[in-house]
Amino acid sequence: MKKENALYVYVGTSSFTEKDLMILSEEYSVHSFNFEFEKKWKTPFQLLSLLFFLIRHLPGAKFCLIQLSGFHSYFPALLSKIFGKKCFIVAAGTDAHSFPSIGYGNYRKPLLGYFTKVSFRLATHILPKHESLWYTDYNYDPAGAPSQGIKYFVHGIKTKHTSIPNGYDAEKFKASTNNRTKDFITVAGLLHLSSQHQLKGIDLILRMAELFPEKSFTIVGVNDKTSFPKVTPNVTLLPSVKIQTCRNCSVSINSIFNYPWPKVFQMPCAKPCFANVCQLAPPYFPFLK
Repeated sequence: MKKENALYVYVGTSSFTEKDLMILSEEYSVHSFNFEFEKKWKTPFQLLSLLFFLIRHLPGAKFCLIQLSGFHSYFPALLSKIFGKKCFIVAAGTDAHSFPSIGYGNYRKPLLGYFTKVSFRLATHILPKHESLWYTDYNYDPAGAPSQGIKYFVHGIKTKHTSIPNGYDAEKFKASTNNRTKDFITVAGLLHLSSQHQLKGIDLILRMAELFPEKSFTIVGVNDKTSFPKVTPNVTLLPSVKIQTCRNCSVSINSIFNYPWPKVFQMPCAKPCFANVCQLAPPYFPFLK
């Protein structure tokens, strides 16, 4: 039987976008568009390319699934409305927050915030990775008070939402019975941006390394070591790795930890575990059918 067509629009390749594509491809013929976001000068050309992509593929698709809301989600959401197609947006963090003090969140930028809000309003259904991305009372840092979340920033939004946490493959990620050779590890992306260090708690991990020189700390995702001009000898910096490599590394450590974002989940490769080491695709299918 011929598979139905589906569109998948995402921002940058990552482990969870690869899993999304793999899972979607099991039931649909997927046409995907990777919206490159790091080089800002490319944005107008990316939007034009995306528009042509949608005009070509959206009329014959059953639905459009979008990772994150922002500039890249506006045309898919708008044209889905025009063509009578279902449009689902996965809210993952930056599209639900505003923390100007650390340069994080779509709503701190008026134009980006506008497109984020309109996209959410046009969508058929919003799929946050945690309920706190929809709404949460916030008092940890005065700069983010009093509230955070889509409902707070997109006033009067009527779009339905269902929170679907990330998950992991329990068959692939298991606790090892071997002797653990490392003490701590964290995995993060975009670490060439200084704002990400504070956002993801890297600054605190480096401080911990200074306070506990007898322990070893491994940071995975450092593709540009110039953003780490000064680290203690007990800190190891590794570049981005594939999931398999990450798994092999994580089973030999005592603790995994990363930024305390609501979307983190426990992974049984190490005990105790405090990190979002490998995000895998959530079960979207009940909403896409």
